[in-house]
Amino acid sequence: DLRARRLMNTGDPAQGEIVHSEFSGTLINNLPQYRLQIRYVHPRTGQEHIARTLQVVDYSAALCLTPGTSVPLRVSRDQPDHIAIE
Repeated sequence: DLRARRLMNTGDPAQGEIVHSEFSGTLINNLPQYRLQIRYVHPRTGQEHIARTLQVVDYSAALCLTPGTSVPLRVSRDQPDHIAIE
């Protein structure tokens, strides 16, 4: 995803917490795609947000996508609902 790659280079670092995770029913290149809701505090504004994203992960990483898990993020400076998981 082009937006995620751009955020990895230009986004502000933040720490998020997975609120909800579910398998979307889709496999991409034989890897599962998950729908995630992630809560985080925007590093510039200090406001709490919940962002929704789709993430393709390998099967071993999918085991870590449980509610309450902390994940490193990159957050858009302009659009707080745009995030990329590091």
